[in-house]
Amino acid sequence: MCPLPKANRGRSHKASSLNCQHIFCKRCLEQSLEAQLQPRCPELARNMLFCVTDSKLICLVCKEGRDHRGHTFKPMREAQEDLMTEVVSALGILKEDLNKVQLKRIGQQRDISKRGEKSSQVKEKIRTQFEEVINKLKQREEEAMREIDRRDGLVNIKMEKHLTEIKRHETDMKKRETSLQSGLDITDSRNIPPQLIVKS
Repeated sequence: MCPLPKANRGRSHKASSLNCQHIFCKRCLEQSLEAQLQPRCPELARNMLFCVTDSKLICLVCKEGRDHRGHTFKPMREAQEDLMTEVVSALGILKEDLNKVQLKRIGQQRDISKRGEKSSQVKEKIRTQFEEVINKLKQREEEAMREIDRRDGLVNIKMEKHLTEIKRHETDMKKRETSLQSGLDITDSRNIPPQLIVKS
């Protein structure tokens, strides 16, 4: 932007005066204002101040206004440097905090992993103990079944022996019965009372 000297203010330059009393050629002024998001005097834009109290940029004219009376100001470059220092400092603190959080996350993940491993070990131990108990119970069951079979075998032997004796006794009695019946058959049945006759 080119401030227009008083000597060159003529029709060819089409001078324009702003509220801040700065004078520019109309063409340059229009180009400058179109390029700004918030149009302001190009001359004042080169001399902006930073209001520390309100945390915003102001021009030299606004500095003298009552809205900023008693406020603290800094040149824009100095304010930029201070802001950059604050940003760098905040970024450093943020990185430190992030590093702490990452360490906590890693530690938590490690604890979770250890907890999972410990849980798996406990489960495996319980499973092994139950298998041992089950195997012992099966062994005791088999021993009990064998003992029952052994006792049943002994009882059966005794019962079979007793049955054999009963059968032998029965056979002997039948033989005696047959012998007695044969003796009766050769005797005159007329001399024997009917109630003493044994029917075969």
